[in-house]
Amino acid sequence: MVTSYPVLSLITFLPLLGAAAILALRDRQARWIGLVTTLATFGVSLPLYAGFDKTSSALQFAISIIGVIVFTGLTAYDTQRIKDGYFEVMNDATLAGKAAIMGALSLYLDFINMFTMLLQLFGNRE
Repeated sequence: MVTSYPVLSLITFLPLLGAAAILALRDRQARWIGLVTTLATFGVSLPLYAGFDKTSSALQFAISIIGVIVFTGLTAYDTQRIKDGYFEVMNDATLAGKAAIMGALSLYLDFINMFTMLLQLFGNRE
């Protein structure tokens, strides 16, 4: 869908215009300027979203790869967080038990999400 309406240019330009206006005007008006430019950017981006093809196989492939990378990073981060958190609560059995449950839940969700992304990536679509 190619139009003469410069959607991407406006989506990029409106936040920059808002930032320049916030710098130029008083602090009290900054909240309203930020709100107006955010709503304007959202309004300009709606036609872009409406014309977007969400069923594209290339898009689904890219989302799956990005998802696998993101959830691999989250798994590594959560593992490190669990290890560091253990040293903080190792003297209190109640807190250690709660931290273990929260860490296990966090890793479980990471693995489930990574599995669904891998299934989207390598699964048979028949």
